[in-house]
Amino acid sequence: MNERIKEFAKQSGFVLWEDEPWNEGNVIDWNSQYDKELETFARIIVKESLIDFYKNNFYSSLDSAINTQIEKYCNRIFGKDI
Repeated sequence: MNERIKEFAKQSGFVLWEDEPWNEGNVIDWNSQYDKELETFARIIVKESLIDFYKNNFYSSLDSAINTQIEKYCNRIFGKDI
């Protein structure tokens, strides 16, 4: 799994298996219900993608106004309770 995706999964609250004899590296333990974590994961992906897009295409550093607009956009899509 891509390291950045793994980090987003950890931030979202997914339970990850560590290095197990049957598997090298962390993978998501899918034996849990992940409704809230999946919503959080989607929000992180959208937010980080927008930040990356703006940094690489328009601004070398994001100011707080753009960060605020990205946060408002994510709140509109996913709600504020995530």
